[in-house]
Amino acid sequence: MLGLLNRSRRWLPGVLAGIGLAIHVAPLCYGDWEFIYSFDDGANFVENPMIQALTLPNIVAMATTVKINVYEPLSWLLKAFVHGLVGMQSKYVRMVSVLVHWTACGILGCATHRLLAPSFPDRASVAIAANLSAILFAIHPVHIEVLMWPSAQPYPLAMLFTSIMFLAHLHKPWSIVGTGTSAK
Repeated sequence: MLGLLNRSRRWLPGVLAGIGLAIHVAPLCYGDWEFIYSFDDGANFVENPMIQALTLPNIVAMATTVKINVYEPLSWLLKAFVHGLVGMQSKYVRMVSVLVHWTACGILGCATHRLLAPSFPDRASVAIAANLSAILFAIHPVHIEVLMWPSAQPYPLAMLFTSIMFLAHLHKPWSIVGTGTSAK
């Protein structure tokens, strides 16, 4: 029985993550949902020429424009990439949001593991706890609006960069190299 428990500790987070991801993506792949084919905010998509062609003038416009009182150049760049790949289809904007969200949560799990590992001797338990905390964050119902509302795509993107910076802060490769001065 103990052997089964130890083996399940390794694959349980992956199974839970797969189930959560499937639940988030399933409405986008199956069924005739009206929301999948529509954009909630025409000013951000249909009436936004910056995202409809990935050209240098549009990239400059993304970097210098405030639209509907929002400055979000990286989000517009992501929308332009999605538009360039699949056209003006809100279904794929939502799928990219799900992908970015789950990537951010995976990085958050790695950062949580790095944060907790030095404090606890049982590495397997730390890995399970870090992965489960990231999965619980990923599947929390509060994120549904962010994932299924195309205009909210900047939020998973912000979480991705926040998770990357959190992990980078915990990694601190620059402290290994040294600064040329000694701390005494």
